[in-house]
Amino acid sequence: MPDNSKWSTPGTLTRRELSKLSPLLAIGAFAIPRLRDPLLTAGVAFTDWASAKWSRRDQMAPTFADSKLTPLDKFYVNTYDVDDPDVDLEKWTLTVSGDAKRPGQYALAEIKALPKLTQNTPHICVEGWDVIGRFGGARIADFLQKVGANLSSKFLCVECADDYYESLDMASALHPQSLLCYEWMGARHFTCQAVLTCMGNIVW
Repeated sequence: MPDNSKWSTPGTLTRRELSKLSPLLAIGAFAIPRLRDPLLTAGVAFTDWASAKWSRRDQMAPTFADSKLTPLDKFYVNTYDVDDPDVDLEKWTLTVSGDAKRPGQYALAEIKALPKLTQNTPHICVEGWDVIGRFGGARIADFLQKVGANLSSKFLCVECADDYYESLDMASALHPQSLLCYEWMGARHFTCQAVLTCMGNIVW
């Protein structure tokens, strides 16, 4: 006869069995509309709390000497489909929309008029590779002040000419080392037209 001793009696669950079912129960809860939104809200609140504990404005990213810069031929280059989009820097503008007092088009010269910061810092890509580069540009915080952004907003959304898009939480955007770059490795390689959107009270 089969040994059923490892199974709990009908109507009861052992701690181990419950732990195995927990992921399924959690996933199933997201299928119930009245449970999904509170769970998402609680999850975002926990993430915000953890991020605030982990990352602080006075905690600087490491910087490196010029001798530690990754050689240019070691930088990984992402291309856009077949042809990268052409960007005319003389006509390039950054479009600002959303929760800002002064939305509109901002020319490269207006961004370069802000105080410039140059730093040798790591670039860690979501694809898993990393390099150390020299990045130069204006602090995002200075630009947000310029456009009158609501600094209580939760996120910035950035859309590029090559269809890449990304979001950045406001605390990270306001970090003194977060840059709106227009120089890379000492040369001007500002090639992606972007749309910067300041999003207030958005929960993703």
